[in-house]
Amino acid sequence: MNPDGRVQVLARLTTGAPINLIPLLNNEKINVSTVEAITPAQVLVLTAFDFNFLLTKYPDFSRALLRSFAERLQNMTQLAAGLSLYSVRARLAQFLIDLGDEPGAPFGWTQDEIAAQIGTVRDVVGRILREFKDQGLIKRDHHQILLLDRKGLMEIAQQIN
Repeated sequence: MNPDGRVQVLARLTTGAPINLIPLLNNEKINVSTVEAITPAQVLVLTAFDFNFLLTKYPDFSRALLRSFAERLQNMTQLAAGLSLYSVRARLAQFLIDLGDEPGAPFGWTQDEIAAQIGTVRDVVGRILREFKDQGLIKRDHHQILLLDRKGLMEIAQQIN
């Protein structure tokens, strides 16, 4: 979050995902990101001593942690590429396609949450959603968004700046 309150979502984590590990692994002991639970959560807290013990004593723990970091690094690389190479319009189209591909995922996202996810502001999301609706790409019904023209959205999503 910047001083003006604008948010960029770096990741949406699921059950079992490690959080706040950077201060345990770097020399600065500073974490520049924050975590917010959007559903009730149970958190296991490890001391630095216990964390280091697990790293040295259990290779499976270390490998699982490395896999987690590799996935996050890949996601961060994709985020950086998306923010720098694709327009907000393309990122929103891709977001809607991705959301539509999630099995059984309800569309419970607010425009503020979408904006934070794709690196823009709510007003821009609202304007582009109206454009997509006017173009017949989507249909909006209260908080539901139905994809009417997936191929059209895919064409927009693939357009590079």
